[in-house]
Amino acid sequence: MFKNFQEDKQVIENLEQKNISKISKEASIARAEADKEIEIAKANANKEAMDIKLKTEQEIAEKKNALAIKKAELKVKADTEKAKADVTL
Repeated sequence: MFKNFQEDKQVIENLEQKNISKISKEASIARAEADKEIEIAKANANKEAMDIKLKTEQEIAEKKNALAIKKAELKVKADTEKAKADVTL
């Protein structure tokens, strides 16, 4: 009877150890999955921020270019008016 009790106790301890190992493994996998999701979210946020920054920089460059063109057009117009005025003097 004592031998059966010892064997039963050993079986229970083995099952307990397997259960602990299984739970530990599942927790490690869940933690790894959560870490992966966090890294993906960070990467997506960084990409979105970079896309917005690039778009903004492009818009600024386009507006600066448009301003430079407008200034050049106004200078040509002013120079033309000045030349006309100089001819009539």
